[in-house]
Amino acid sequence: MNKYHHIAMALAGACQACLPIPQLAEQGTCDAELYQHAIETLFVTHPDTTQAVFGQLTTLQPGLVKLREILVSGGAKHEIELTKYLFGVLILAGKINQHDSALQEISQRLSRLTHYLSDFNQYEQQLSHSLAGIYSTVISPLGPRIRVTGRMEILQNPYIQAKIRTLLLAGIRAGILWQQVGGSRWQFMLARKKLYQASSELLTHIANY
Repeated sequence: MNKYHHIAMALAGACQACLPIPQLAEQGTCDAELYQHAIETLFVTHPDTTQAVFGQLTTLQPGLVKLREILVSGGAKHEIELTKYLFGVLILAGKINQHDSALQEISQRLSRLTHYLSDFNQYEQQLSHSLAGIYSTVISPLGPRIRVTGRMEILQNPYIQAKIRTLLLAGIRAGILWQQVGGSRWQFMLARKKLYQASSELLTHIANY
């Protein structure tokens, strides 16, 4: 793998974490498997490889597919909301990377939540609220705020709010990884073809797995 394969994986991870947000905001539900996987990535704190954060490469397929669509469309109308959330978490990842104390606090608070993963279905709601609390108290003050668009009656539900903030937190985690492997926003303009090619090659690898 070259540099852009690692960048594409991390970027797809951020994209995949944001993927359920529009549906959550409009319908109050989302893909349970995508949601659980997003949470699990938060607890992989010392990965040996980029892929190790996400487990099997196949789990990144939805994010890689959507990333390619965004790279091709350049933020077309039907991708506007998702692209907004993606760039929002990447910006916040850059902000938090500049605050060692915030990174340390997040790490400490995550370490106190690992036991909830032993029975995810039972503790999902409690874990979601705890992770949302990390987003609200540690990340939100660093700004800028990500505004989520959806149905007001759904967005006023505290559990839906918690799930959205949890997904944003997972997106930021992937965004930090994206920066660590050499990702930067200028690549969306100057290296779009390389990112598209890397994403396509990873999807081909998944198809042949």
